[in-house]
Amino acid sequence: MQYLGLILILLLSNIGATAQRLVLQDSNLIPYSVQDFTHYLWTPMYEKTGKPVIDFSAIDHWYGVEPSLHGVAISPDGRYFTYKIQNQPFNSYTIVIQAIDSTWKYTFCGAEPGCFSGDSRHYILRVGDSLCFLTLGKMQLRYIPGVSGYKLFEQGKGQWLVWQYKDSVQRLVLYDLFSDKEKMVFRGVSDYSFDNSGQWLCCQLTGAEKELLLYNLITGVTLRFSSVVKYVLDDKGKLMILETDQNNRFKLQWVPLLTGKTRMIWEADSEGNNRVDMFVLDKTGSQLAFLVQQLSDSKYNENSVKVDDNVANTIWYYKEGMIRATLKVKDQSPGISSNLYIHGAPNFTSDGKYIMFSLKPQVKKRESNPNAVQVDVWNYKDPMLQSEQLLLDPNNISTYTAVIGTENGTSIQLSTTNRKYLGVIGDYALVKHDVCGDRFWEKPEIDSFWLVSMKSGSSFFLVKQLFANLAVSPTHKYLFYFDEAVGHYFSYDIVTGKKKNISETIPVYMGTEQPSDPLPGFSNLRTGIAGWLEGEKGVLLYDSYDIWQLDLTGKMPPVNVTNGYGRKHGITFRLTGGLNKSASYINGIGPIFSTNGSLVLTAYNTTNGDNGFYQKTLNMEGDPTLLSMGPWLMSIEANSVLNNGDNAAGMITPMKAQNADVWIVRRQAATDALNYFFTTNFKQFKRLTNIQPQSAYNWMTSELIAFPQMDKTISQGVLYKPENFNPAQKYPVLINYYFQFSQLLNECPSPYYMGNGFLNIPWFVSRGYLVFTPDIYFTQGRPRPASALNTVEGAALFLSKLPYVNSKRIGICGHSRAGGYTNYILTHSNLFTAALSSAGVSDWISAQLYLIKDIGVPRLSAAQQEPFFWEKFEVMKESPIMNVDKITSPLLIMHNKLDGAVPWEQAVELFVAMRRFGKSVWMLQYDNENHNMANPQNCKDFTIRVTQYFDHFLKEAPEPKWMVTGVPANLKGIEHGLELEINGGFR
Repeated sequence: MQYLGLILILLLSNIGATAQRLVLQDSNLIPYSVQDFTHYLWTPMYEKTGKPVIDFSAIDHWYGVEPSLHGVAISPDGRYFTYKIQNQPFNSYTIVIQAIDSTWKYTFCGAEPGCFSGDSRHYILRVGDSLCFLTLGKMQLRYIPGVSGYKLFEQGKGQWLVWQYKDSVQRLVLYDLFSDKEKMVFRGVSDYSFDNSGQWLCCQLTGAEKELLLYNLITGVTLRFSSVVKYVLDDKGKLMILETDQNNRFKLQWVPLLTGKTRMIWEADSEGNNRVDMFVLDKTGSQLAFLVQQLSDSKYNENSVKVDDNVANTIWYYKEGMIRATLKVKDQSPGISSNLYIHGAPNFTSDGKYIMFSLKPQVKKRESNPNAVQVDVWNYKDPMLQSEQLLLDPNNISTYTAVIGTENGTSIQLSTTNRKYLGVIGDYALVKHDVCGDRFWEKPEIDSFWLVSMKSGSSFFLVKQLFANLAVSPTHKYLFYFDEAVGHYFSYDIVTGKKKNISETIPVYMGTEQPSDPLPGFSNLRTGIAGWLEGEKGVLLYDSYDIWQLDLTGKMPPVNVTNGYGRKHGITFRLTGGLNKSASYINGIGPIFSTNGSLVLTAYNTTNGDNGFYQKTLNMEGDPTLLSMGPWLMSIEANSVLNNGDNAAGMITPMKAQNADVWIVRRQAATDALNYFFTTNFKQFKRLTNIQPQSAYNWMTSELIAFPQMDKTISQGVLYKPENFNPAQKYPVLINYYFQFSQLLNECPSPYYMGNGFLNIPWFVSRGYLVFTPDIYFTQGRPRPASALNTVEGAALFLSKLPYVNSKRIGICGHSRAGGYTNYILTHSNLFTAALSSAGVSDWISAQLYLIKDIGVPRLSAAQQEPFFWEKFEVMKESPIMNVDKITSPLLIMHNKLDGAVPWEQAVELFVAMRRFGKSVWMLQYDNENHNMANPQNCKDFTIRVTQYFDHFLKEAPEPKWMVTGVPANLKGIEHGLELEINGGFR
């Protein structure tokens, strides 16, 4: 018996994975838990050749460069760069620092990304509790153990590093990286930071004195201040504002740092009933605004009703040269309604002429009777549904924006319940009159936009439209907007009040020519502002292909900067700001270019999917100059929904070295994983990394295919084929859709567990499917799903004629809106063998009337522009729930009870109706999951079930037990039903 036990132990140690699978198959032994159930997937013999297919192990161990820019950096001299490899080793990552010329490399496992020194001599990072100095180009590594944290700051020609030890005296070391020497050591430091100017190291010290220490990095001067509560330095490092507390007497002090002499500008009353709460300097460092809280016992309104405890706020103002700060605004100041009180921090406008502050309504606190009847009374006259009112947090009341000039004393309220403050433009505020509320049917007019004078409070009408599409010129002289009603750009001279249509003579439409988003209003949105010309000599705009230069005064005719080359050749040009030396940047404004600046343009060929770069000089006639184009994805405006956003490299701007014309770019293709490349001219690219995890598996190829839609118009899509594709074989096809994905032709997506109805394309293609992702464009005035039917049915008919497609084995799938499209297509077409609908709408009437979770608002309000209700009731007859009897294809539904976007009841309605008609339908509902699933176990389970479902109907695989006999509710979490039925039994 002893020897038998030893044999069993040895066997189990050698076949651990198999033993685990055997145990998991016996549902009577342990509760159901997903590990790797890919052995329950069916693979035909003809597919069991060549490279292995992608399975759970492949997904778990998939590795590659970090898809975001986290951890990516270039040394200032452009000779070295660093990047991060995800999941290598397993469940960890590796930081790599390597030479651009590939002659040197160093790696760290599991360390956080660090930074290069300003002289490009070191790479500094933290490994565990040690600070590491790696000498670039050499294998020299110096460790400083026992470090709790560090900060790096570069100032001029010097560069400073501070780190703090994990010791009882809380030592902070200031280190000069250029001389490789410790400059200073400070003790008892609780917090530290560099100021924005880079002149000062600020250290908050421990101890009862609450001492603040400032060390000047340039002069070596040390300043000390005691009893410090808060402090702020101006951006130039010349001034500091201190809030101090001595025996509960709060003071505010003005401190010129050149002298270190303090001037008290405000102090609390003798009883200590008030204190400074928030303070802010203007950009010049010459003005200060701050909030003072009056710590009174209680606050009452005019009816002696208690409205708030222990808070009464006032705003104070100080300007350099004044003796003391002065009270600027209080709750009952002129211009402030009696039911509002000051709330939150004040702030200066960018020109320092005005102080912005917030107001909050007073709330009457009334105690409820615990013995009273608890009943919700819904009344058709209510301005807001009871469901909305019940969800409102009484402590989270809307705030309103107000303003007061620094030179005058009149407050002006800029926003109200129906008027939203959007921003400041010189002496004016831009506001939106929002009329699209709950009772929108009583307000037929659409939203409008106005300018409000911050001097007088008078209002000036701008435009009526649903979306703002508004921009402000760099010097705030012009307001610039796209008028949806006429499809043109207008400039508004803020000084003269004159409007001018400045795109009137452009012969092409300046909005999106092909509606790419089904939401109302998005079909004719402008394609966007590319940038501005210096001196406000013009604005650069996009159409669907080219870039235009418009004169803000409207006196000069528009100029097609790219000479119509984009439209003529089907190329979409866009600016990538990081590539253009002539550009400067203003927060919230965008790039500003010199009038003869040379622009590097990203380019995407809409015909063949190529991506690359062109160059064009402003004020020079002619076509842009080709730098490079090819069948890859480098930098485009793309949204990788198909890959759950994990690999959306198209949104990443090339990264430039600080002191050299060296760029690091990321490039990928369908068969070439995302990797880093080096360039100096965007013509030639040198590969820096070559990580290819997909090469070990039966991967995929991609091609762009144009096809006729049902209305005879042409669309396009991407067809994915397995690497071991055999043109003599007949393949099943899965069609996956949402909006447009053809720009992702050259993306190399990472496989993942499906958390929704977006297909894991590598997974299915690796297993012998063709996957097609058609572009859907939407027709105004028709239900959105009808446009999807027009596209998807056209795609299916086209694909079915290809010699390598099994026309009787075509499936469709979609999630969210596309789940609704699937439900519609299924009830209006008999072309499809099987369908998957994930979190989609099935009943257009109840979908309009249900309450959106978390906010209690009926979806009717959000969908008011859609042609779906009583006004066009004949359209409602197209609703999927009204056409269940026409369904000929089996359907798998996935929808979760906690879905906050589309109610679970939509799936229930469709399931119950199909069940009543005897249609083949299954529904999966995962506990504690929302619109998109997050739990990896659930995503694994869903991936398996979707695969089994399509394998059965599109590959004639055996049915799994859950499809044949189901999983009884009392065995939920115990049995999984994933066993395949083979020869009358289950595997």
